[in-house]
Amino acid sequence: MIKKLLALVTAVILLAAVLPAAAGERITDRGYTGSYYSDNGYSVDALLAKNGSALKADLAELMTRTHTHITTYNEIRDLFYGSDADPDTPGNILLCYSGASVNGAWDSGVTYNREHVWPKSLGTFNTSNAGADLHHIRPEDQTVNSARGNRLMGWTDTATSRLSYNGQPIDAWVSSTANTFEPRDGFKGDTARIYFYVAVRWGEDLTSPVSDDTFETLLEWNIIDPVDSLEMARNDYVYSVEGNRNVFIDYPEFGRLIYGSAENGFDYTPATDGDYTYFVRNGSAVITGYNGSSAELVLPASIGGYPVAGIGCAAFAGSDTLVSVTIPAGVTQIGPYAFFNCTALQRVYMGSGAKTVERRAFRACPNLTGMYFNGPAPAFTGEGADHINVSGGDFACAPSGFTMYYVDGQSGWTSGRWYSGTAYYNTALWDGSNEPEPTAAPTAEPTSVPDVTPEPTAAPDPTAAPGAGEYKLVTSLDDVTDGDYVLYGVNGSYSGAMSSAIASGHMKAESVTVSGDTVVDPDPSCVWRMERGADGAFTLYNAAANIYCMISTNSTSGFTTGSSASYGYTVTAENASEGSYYLTTTLPGCTRKISIYRTDFRPYNLSDWNKLYLYKFVETETPQPVYHTVRFVDWDGALISEQQVEDGAAAVAPADPVREGYRFTGWSGDFSCVTADITVTALYEAVLAANPGDVNCDGSITASDISALFAYVMNAGSLSEQALLNADLNCDGLVDSTDASLLAQTVFGA
Repeated sequence: MIKKLLALVTAVILLAAVLPAAAGERITDRGYTGSYYSDNGYSVDALLAKNGSALKADLAELMTRTHTHITTYNEIRDLFYGSDADPDTPGNILLCYSGASVNGAWDSGVTYNREHVWPKSLGTFNTSNAGADLHHIRPEDQTVNSARGNRLMGWTDTATSRLSYNGQPIDAWVSSTANTFEPRDGFKGDTARIYFYVAVRWGEDLTSPVSDDTFETLLEWNIIDPVDSLEMARNDYVYSVEGNRNVFIDYPEFGRLIYGSAENGFDYTPATDGDYTYFVRNGSAVITGYNGSSAELVLPASIGGYPVAGIGCAAFAGSDTLVSVTIPAGVTQIGPYAFFNCTALQRVYMGSGAKTVERRAFRACPNLTGMYFNGPAPAFTGEGADHINVSGGDFACAPSGFTMYYVDGQSGWTSGRWYSGTAYYNTALWDGSNEPEPTAAPTAEPTSVPDVTPEPTAAPDPTAAPGAGEYKLVTSLDDVTDGDYVLYGVNGSYSGAMSSAIASGHMKAESVTVSGDTVVDPDPSCVWRMERGADGAFTLYNAAANIYCMISTNSTSGFTTGSSASYGYTVTAENASEGSYYLTTTLPGCTRKISIYRTDFRPYNLSDWNKLYLYKFVETETPQPVYHTVRFVDWDGALISEQQVEDGAAAVAPADPVREGYRFTGWSGDFSCVTADITVTALYEAVLAANPGDVNCDGSITASDISALFAYVMNAGSLSEQALLNADLNCDGLVDSTDASLLAQTVFGA
């Protein structure tokens, strides 16, 4: 049921991202910096420390006491000039649902109405009290307003009607079957904060004007559409008129603290862990925000010691860096708008536990080419007409070429095309190889917090890790110096290299290629940079995941990772000649050693427990290529082109040169396999004009041609190369009086 599921994802307004760039409450970057609260005896910090009915009572007292001017319904029509002014067009105002800019002059409702965002029929007011409060009343075109009617605010999952303004569709919807009205994304948050205000300032019943899951819906909208400059400016203007402020615009988190409190069934404590924001529900974590910039992101299977079970509302919305996202098997639900407007996103790998993909989770992802499912087909909820969960545009169908990939034998899928309930998707098979290892739930309460706060393990970034190459077995303790290493463990039939992935306090073992005494091209997650500190101990750093490896407790589940290292490891030779060593932590009171146990690494303190083999990166010389110079010259030695060509490769011939009176026939030498510096010359053959005798090349044979020819014969002038060819009429290789005589006969018939 949506209500139960959204208990995991709503009111998560500690997000650092906003839509369309990221989504969330203002926490560190306050929109309001004035003294309204302190001037009236309230500390913002003290208010933010409260929740539920206690906070609601304080905010009601503040907004009521400072509401010194009660506007009238007639007065409001002349105040829209200030409250809803279009900053780009003087004299115009902005309509709330359509977003249109219209002339602000009141014309008895022809151009716009005074809209009760909270319908009069669903409240205890009419055109007084909340019904005449400028914080609540907004302007809107009467046609749109009439279509909106007194429908309940809510998601229009079965929408059959998209509203229009002046004949153009707008992103506002009504559902006759569900009796709901859904405003555009840019007004969803405004609506939620208006409703919070009316409920708290005027004591109205918030469940009256909203469809099912009242608090969940409004808290989602509060996230999806954060406060913008227009809304803040409006709040400032109404404050100057009425004397009170809509506190839910100043501090959107007030909405979560009141309506997302334990009193309403939301028992959670927001927390952060590295780049992630999350809260814990029923022993599991729900990711509610991400501040990183990874392109190939593998979500952690656990955060803060809790298995990750869900991705919250708009958690990754607006990211322009995500190209690939891998979701662990423990995640069962993808929340609404979770990856909305992730413009670079191409691939999503769903873990086998994915059961529910909420409304518009992957909407406006134009480059999404594939979604890969390890398990049964999930339920795509909240999907309706033009509200497809996966879309290339805001209200478009799935991107061209988009495919759902599934593992053969998993239930719910159909070959070729799969019907989600309201939309068809192309399908194809895959092998399910990208699913991360599942993470077991913690066996104990998280009271035994590691000494170092765990950081999330990022997806390996091959460009950040050491390059591929050879890692040689170290057979002398003296050779254990700063450098890149592969830590290879052997335990009976089990062997592998320690990777940067961590689960349940264990570092995972990754297979690598061992050839003799060399590890070849290991995965970047298995390459650890060892750097010796002033105390002689080494730190272990993995560049691919940007983490340090540490042992935090005296137990076999004491591995953790972090962005910095507070201690190191001593290296002891167990049998240096065979390349085996111990790495023991220098953490005070902890004597644990890094050791392999089956398919993972665990910290043990037994001196003879499964030794490590250290393989160190060896720089290899790469032969430098040999280049030769190839010169292309014309018939007269003029340079046409010069190229540097690798030994044994072919040069690229330049464009065919042009010589007047000649036809290019090729080059004087072979340059298809260059092994030395060479020069090749352009070759030509002479070509007579179409009309021999046309000495001056003007297209006809006249006396002027004889004159030109005699001038040449008598050395009184010169001819072009083409003219010389034309003038040698008897083709004896000379231009002389004989040719002149022949030409005269041609011209004069003499």
